[in-house]
Amino acid sequence: MRFEQLGFESYLSSQALPLKSGKLPSETTIPARVTRVDKKRALVATPAGERRARSAPSLRSAPSQGEQLAVGDWVLLDSATDSDKPVHEDDSASIVEVLPRHSTLSRKTAGAESREQILAANVDTVFVVMGLDGDYNLRRIERYLLMIAASGAAAAVVLNKADLCEKAEQRREEVSALGGGQLDVHLLSALHDEGLGPLIAQLHPGKTVIFVGSSGAGKSTLINRLRGNDEQRVAAVRSRDERGCHTTTARQLFLLPSGAAVIDTPGIREIQLWADEAALREVFSDIEAMAAGCRFRNCSHQSEPGCAVVAGLTSESGGKERLGSYHKLESELAHLAERKSAAGRQQARREGKRFARMAKEAQRRKGRR
Repeated sequence: MRFEQLGFESYLSSQALPLKSGKLPSETTIPARVTRVDKKRALVATPAGERRARSAPSLRSAPSQGEQLAVGDWVLLDSATDSDKPVHEDDSASIVEVLPRHSTLSRKTAGAESREQILAANVDTVFVVMGLDGDYNLRRIERYLLMIAASGAAAAVVLNKADLCEKAEQRREEVSALGGGQLDVHLLSALHDEGLGPLIAQLHPGKTVIFVGSSGAGKSTLINRLRGNDEQRVAAVRSRDERGCHTTTARQLFLLPSGAAVIDTPGIREIQLWADEAALREVFSDIEAMAAGCRFRNCSHQSEPGCAVVAGLTSESGGKERLGSYHKLESELAHLAERKSAAGRQQARREGKRFARMAKEAQRRKGRR
């Protein structure tokens, strides 16, 4: 993997510097990009080649940084570590700083706890891959678009397995309508190498893209075609329900022949949102535009008289379902905001108690002198 193809120069030009440490890569640090994360260690690409790395103690003591190291991150390594050692040796390079991200693709962790799980960082475009078989679902695409809107990256949709669907063009139009006709939608068959040209044309040197979607949607097959090999393991979907099984087990960054970097991901079974109201307004911009014609400024677009949104959407094909999806996501994000606010208050109380104990201990030690 050639480091200069990963886009470090364009990354630097897009950032507001200085960094948190006030330093750029220098005699004491080496720039690197995280290509894979395995528990407490990572695989990184450096100017000298790929090697293993671990977070320095100063980062591990700050969970928001140390525990959230993500594929796609730009980092600084301690140059005192021998950067020429093979990746299989236990002696890992030390990551001393995670550089600012220009985009962060996240979801909420599974379960009741409201915590962020970062899927990838510094991505330019997120491609939602959906198979035109039992995988196709407009409402799920809306959830993906909401996740992407909150990330800072651009969104695009890949409708794979076009050869299996007689209504492939109709499906493309349905998905394109979700973005008011502005959403980039690719219709193709990765298995048969059909329709890949327009997608490849968007994979420019120095750019980073990620493919997300359900297991069995064809992400790994697509990446194999883009790479020109069959290194990514693939498996057929189950015939009884057209669902896939996990063949990709970890997020990993690769370089494509075009010069772009691509991140492959395991299939996502459940899209737990980590977004806000601003992302909702962006994804449902059509509803926001209609709302300007509502009789009441605080219209909830449900049963109020003179609601332009209800009148407009119920007259369109599929409009009622889209409005129902909007209300469901609006409620989900409101609940998430409440949970995040409560978690923030708990964290503030814990920090307050910790500082109080530290101050008490300092006072006690001062009294002993």
